[in-house]
Amino acid sequence: MKWKDHFIVLTIVVLVITGITLINAPKIKNLIVSMNMVMFHINQFSTEQLKVNEQKKASFHFEAVENPSLLDVIKYGNQVKKSAVIGQLEIEQLHVTLPILKGVNQSNLLAGAATMREDQQMGKGNYPLVSHHMSDEGLLFGPLLKLKKQDKIKITNKEQVFTYQVTDISIIDQSRMDVIRETADTLLTLITCDLPTATTNRLMITAKLVNRSNLMKEELKEEEVDLQTEEMLADNQLLLLVLFLMFGFLIFSYFLYRRS
Repeated sequence: MKWKDHFIVLTIVVLVITGITLINAPKIKNLIVSMNMVMFHINQFSTEQLKVNEQKKASFHFEAVENPSLLDVIKYGNQVKKSAVIGQLEIEQLHVTLPILKGVNQSNLLAGAATMREDQQMGKGNYPLVSHHMSDEGLLFGPLLKLKKQDKIKITNKEQVFTYQVTDISIIDQSRMDVIRETADTLLTLITCDLPTATTNRLMITAKLVNRSNLMKEELKEEEVDLQTEEMLADNQLLLLVLFLMFGFLIFSYFLYRRS
């Protein structure tokens, strides 16, 4: 083959691979996020580890709340640190279980719910959390759009469970930083983009503390079963993606071979 023919074939291959990647971008993003949600489940950590993580300093980059691109997810999705995990958020009626990570940055927002102040404490004052609203509205804080007043939300540090009841659901401007300040009332404030695309508005869920209790060992055992199921699903998804890419590579290799 002449060098021009090689160049044409190579260009076609690159364009086809780029096209396939762009078409599957949302699926790739969702796969990486769903795997993070499983990998950093609270049952992967001891109570002592969570306590140590809680004492560590964190950074707060609020500009990271913007909708992430595929490149952002690929770049930051594998940079989540175990030392950032301090607890778990659960909304039973929406089948939501997310790790709580200390600090706002690109990586934490691709794994779960991120704390928004250095001094916030579970079960005391205002406890604000933020996360992404993905195209798959079953991931991260996407399900929050289905919340209703009186619904229950739980957070835990593996020692105690704090149960909150939703009191207000509103849309606010992204500049509203006053909503994360400390309060005399014991509140949980959840914040995410109101749309899975670029937007200047935020959905805010406000809930008040209605109960606190010790975490039962039976609850942890039940969660372990669910976690194993989620891990199997995530592994299967990854396997299918790898097989898909391998199949595509073989087709292009055969195409190049035939051209030569």
